[in-house]
Amino acid sequence: MRMSPSVNARDAMPGGGALRISARRECESSQAGRRTCWAWLAVEDDGPGMDEEVQRRVFEPFFTTKGEGGTGLGLAVVHGIVQQLHGSIEIDSAPGEGTCVRIRLPLVEVSGGAAVGASAGGGRLEECREPLGVAVSADATASATGT
Repeated sequence: MRMSPSVNARDAMPGGGALRISARRECESSQAGRRTCWAWLAVEDDGPGMDEEVQRRVFEPFFTTKGEGGTGLGLAVVHGIVQQLHGSIEIDSAPGEGTCVRIRLPLVEVSGGAAVGASAGGGRLEECREPLGVAVSADATASATGT
């Protein structure tokens, strides 16, 4: 799920640019005391960005802006997987301002060797762990911070 947005970001910056990948864990507690944790993954670039028409179509199978160089399946497959896992995916972009793809997936707690699913509850968000930040530039240099 990280590869398709990362490859798209790289391809959008043929002359180079910044590609940032970050991940964090976030939890919410419902009024009933139930706690749900989510993994967030963000892939951000400072490429040319996308207009509204392209943004509306990026999850359509076989839609591509790469001409013969693209299949149009990458983000469509990621979108399908995220939906099957009861997560969400969103894109923030504007022409000339780069693009940020954010994926949110529910985490499963392991208790006594058995997986325990967590259901979403409407509650206050609280940070469960320090975020992990990873920055990767288009020239393949990388640095990481966090735990």
